[in-house]
Amino acid sequence: MHILHGPAGIGRDSSARTEVDGAILMVALMVGAGLFVRTLRNLQNVDPGFNREGVLIVDLQERRTAVPPDFLDEVQRAPGIVSASVSTHTPLSGSVWSDIAVPRGRPLPERDTAWFIGAGPRFFETMQTPLVAGREFSDRDIAGSPAVAIVNEAFARRYFPDQQPIGQYLTASVQGDRRDLEIVGLAKNTNAAGLRRASPATVYVPYRQLTARFSTTLEFRARGSLTEVAAAIRQAIQPRLPNTPVEVRPLSAQIDAAMVQERMMATLATAFGVLALVLACVGLYGLHAYTVARRTKELGIRIALGAQRRRVIAMVLTGAVRIVVIGVAVGLPAAWAGSRWVQSMLFGVKPADPATLAGAIAVLMTAALAAAYVPARRAARVDPIVALRHE
Repeated sequence: MHILHGPAGIGRDSSARTEVDGAILMVALMVGAGLFVRTLRNLQNVDPGFNREGVLIVDLQERRTAVPPDFLDEVQRAPGIVSASVSTHTPLSGSVWSDIAVPRGRPLPERDTAWFIGAGPRFFETMQTPLVAGREFSDRDIAGSPAVAIVNEAFARRYFPDQQPIGQYLTASVQGDRRDLEIVGLAKNTNAAGLRRASPATVYVPYRQLTARFSTTLEFRARGSLTEVAAAIRQAIQPRLPNTPVEVRPLSAQIDAAMVQERMMATLATAFGVLALVLACVGLYGLHAYTVARRTKELGIRIALGAQRRRVIAMVLTGAVRIVVIGVAVGLPAAWAGSRWVQSMLFGVKPADPATLAGAIAVLMTAALAAAYVPARRAARVDPIVALRHE
């Protein structure tokens, strides 16, 4: 059955129903793509509490007691290095050291209460993690000197609310050794545990006061070409470690690796959304081109009777808009229901995010009008005389 949509409507045949189904699918895919792209962008915009740009890291393969001070001093003389330090862990490395730390005088709990990081002098300067109060570790913080620690804001908020933590003492289990540590610094929170997670309570202890064997990472803040600085670092380290492969990599790559799932989902969802958009545009173009060709004689009569050409264009475009409206009306609830299944994978955006929904509708509407515009212009240019002879 052929139904007219207004004076120059589009036939609601199987092709039109197919395009409506395509519009519904495209709404769902475009909303999903928008949510995952916004999730990735939100994670990239998270302030991790350190500056990942311009930092090169070297993971020393074997577990060791400590890197000699002269080793790092020699390496950091390489051209392009602004500052250098050493630590047991770097942000989002996947490696965790947790232990017990509570204010002195409290009984030690059975479960770990904080993350620990062994950090060398200039660690906070190199990572550009701001110190809220107190000082960094120095060359004087070595084995045999008073045991000290730097805590982050999350630790201070938990154990020293409304107090100044500088000068307070912790009782901690450090590598199985119970120690009293004086807090000498308060550091800004960092998302070292994951960009989606709040910063855990963290205790930094001097790298050179550690005695057991542990993993070691060298950090270098560089200026200029990171490739050239990395080559200089490799050239300086390799003679000291002839049997160990030296891999120098940017810290930003390590952070990006922590977002590989979000990047993959955003890429796949966008690819499917673009594919659906292309197929929908092709289908709409074909549907309206076929309809215009089938109704050439009718359009010619309307133009001969005085119908304005822009009115003819508007009539044809109305058919495309109607398909989009139906697709949106059915597709949005379906997209919302589907997005709730992946809500745990989202970050900083809700399944029913208005901006994402509006963006998906705007893209679909623009694509539909663009696909229908060429057939609409062809309809407006029909020659009445030729059209009346058309069979």
